[in-house]
Amino acid sequence: MMKIDKDLFKKKDNKPKDKKEHAGEKKATDYIRSAIQKKTFSETILLGVCVLAFLLVFIGASFIVFRNYTITLDLGNGSKPLIENYNIGSGDITLGIPQRKGYRFTGWTGSNGKKPKINVVISAGKIGNLKYKANWSNELHVSCQDWLVDKDGNLIKEITGEVDEFLKKGKSIKGYKVQDRTISVKAGTKARGAKWGKDSSYKAYSNQYIYIGDSGNKTIKYDETVVYRYFYPVLDVNYTVNGVSPSKLEMTNRDVAFFDLYIDGKLTKENVADYCYKAPYDSKYEIVFRRINPSYELEATNVLTGLVGDSRLSLKLTFVDRQGEYSVTCSDWLIDRNGNKVREITSEVDTYLAAGKSKKKYPYMERTVLFDEGEFVSGEFWGNDTEVKI
Repeated sequence: MMKIDKDLFKKKDNKPKDKKEHAGEKKATDYIRSAIQKKTFSETILLGVCVLAFLLVFIGASFIVFRNYTITLDLGNGSKPLIENYNIGSGDITLGIPQRKGYRFTGWTGSNGKKPKINVVISAGKIGNLKYKANWSNELHVSCQDWLVDKDGNLIKEITGEVDEFLKKGKSIKGYKVQDRTISVKAGTKARGAKWGKDSSYKAYSNQYIYIGDSGNKTIKYDETVVYRYFYPVLDVNYTVNGVSPSKLEMTNRDVAFFDLYIDGKLTKENVADYCYKAPYDSKYEIVFRRINPSYELEATNVLTGLVGDSRLSLKLTFVDRQGEYSVTCSDWLIDRNGNKVREITSEVDTYLAAGKSKKKYPYMERTVLFDEGEFVSGEFWGNDTEVKI
């Protein structure tokens, strides 16, 4: 900027100016006016350049923001490529996973690179035209899942992980090992859950569930097909005598009692002392005792009916010694057709039972037992099975 001499603005006296002085003053004033005009013009030019630059940036940014770009998808099946439009404001775009009968999708290639990638996401803010191609394999994946089901076959809970963990720990009574849950097959192959095992033995695949069947043969047409195996929970009925397991008293459950088991009102097991097997989820169980060793009595706190849950149900039925004040003795007799006693055979029967010769493995029982006054007592307490060689 031009520096202006301050003396030009100093106050003068009132003496008349001569022509020379007047001409000099006019010259200085014209010079100042010219400098001010040049400054204003320069600033105007600079402002114009800035406005023009802003407009160019704004128009360019607007062009980018509002312009549409294309995404071309070649599905690799001979069909016409799909073309979709997008712009910078479209947000994240997921290409998805296509399906093709008889083939397995292995991933997209193209604008994401040469290595196939299954999960491709175009991030928000991306610009430019994009192209992708679907890649396929004729090896289809088939998986097997294990499920807990109810009596109607409805899927209740997936137990695949529990079964595999049980097998990994080597707990299978059959020594079964973990198999790969997903295999590759050609289109048209038949697959079924039984390939992964169809043994219904207790602890074949789990100590919580027992295999009951599978979803049957399925012709594989698409990738990621699932076949199923079905399981019921385990229902386990055991006894304790005076709070101790019979085995620790050198006894078995047969030395204590026999019962019938009903599932949903249907007799499932008859005259058994132990039950450890399958029962449908959400089914109703009922235990009905047929005979209890008269030396013991069942505590009133036992629950003999209920519903089967979604895992193993273990029932502990508790018995205690009888503590009555009246002794009752049972003797066995041979009788005639009229019911007359002919000969006592108590010792013969006891010797037979003590030798373990019973077909039903009935144990020897004490013949004299204590009962309380008013209790009902019958010889059937010592056994009422009429089969031969029992």
